[in-house]
Amino acid sequence: MKRKTLILIAVYIIGGILSRTIFHLGPNVEFITAISISSAIIIKNKKIALTIPITIMFLTDLIIGNSNIFIFTWSGFLFPVLIGFILSKYLKKITGNKLLKLTLFSELAGVSSSIFFFVWTNFGHWLTTNMYTKDIGGLISCYINAIPFLKPQLAGNLIIVPILVVTSYYIVSLTLHRKEKLAQA
Repeated sequence: MKRKTLILIAVYIIGGILSRTIFHLGPNVEFITAISISSAIIIKNKKIALTIPITIMFLTDLIIGNSNIFIFTWSGFLFPVLIGFILSKYLKKITGNKLLKLTLFSELAGVSSSIFFFVWTNFGHWLTTNMYTKDIGGLISCYINAIPFLKPQLAGNLIIVPILVVTSYYIVSLTLHRKEKLAQA
């Protein structure tokens, strides 16, 4: 594996750890979705891209803890990686204003990832705890009571995802472009 790829993986993991511990912006405002999407676009090895959010979650849960729904929270961050794989294929084909299209698609990726995470983890909460009745009414109550947790995650991902995805993409693109220019000289 190339040295630059290893550095990028380390930056993603360290950044993810710091964002969940020391530089935590508030309840459910997270950087893991943005890191998951960005790593899937930039890192060519899909297995590594899939392990980055799981590694961050594992290491930070050792510090801050988690609950019995950790399987749902950890796996909930794999969906943005899959979205990133789709975005990566899309980026190879787009023409025109790439910055605008990348920004808009990353916004859509952040929103859909937030909604998936909300649905998935609250289903896990309903399934694994005794807080709600195990019927459709209990499931609906679980989702309704969790709406206040969705709002900051959506708001955060509307800002954080496009900033990290676009910035990472263009930094890597400029680095590769400069390397190609040097090789041609």
